Amino acid sequence: MICTHCGANVIEEDKYCKSCGAVRLEYFDPSSSSPAYTDAEQYYQEEFQKIKASEGTYKGRFNYAAFFLGPIWGFYKGLWSFSLISLIIAVALSKFVFIPIVIWSFYGLRGNYLYYRLKEHGKQFPNFKNLF
Repeated sequence: MICTHCGANVIEEDKYCKSCGAVRLEYFDPSSSSPAYTDAEQYYQEEFQKIKASEGTYKGRFNYAAFFLGPIWGFYKGLWSFSLISLIIAVALSKFVFIPIVIWSFYGLRGNYLYYRLKEHGKQFPNFKNLF
């Protein structure tokens, strides 16, 4: 099969193109009115596609769930190492109120990019050179 978005070869069982990340919208269960992807999965697929297409210059839009939950969101998404380190720093330096605020803001601003790096490259940590 060929991806209708980028023209790359796609294996029939794939639910999205491994080349550009485009979601194959034909993956619907005809007996059901709900798509194969949840809203959250669709959101991340679109964000990953934009990050990949920009070759890393686009870092993702602001993620409110990541902002409000911070490292807890990271643990849930599988970012164990980064979340553990940031949680330890936030707790250890909590007497400086701005440190936890900076950490939670970082999750909001770069949460999608962190999650993309984990899913696409298997990396727990962002590329700090290209982070901002």
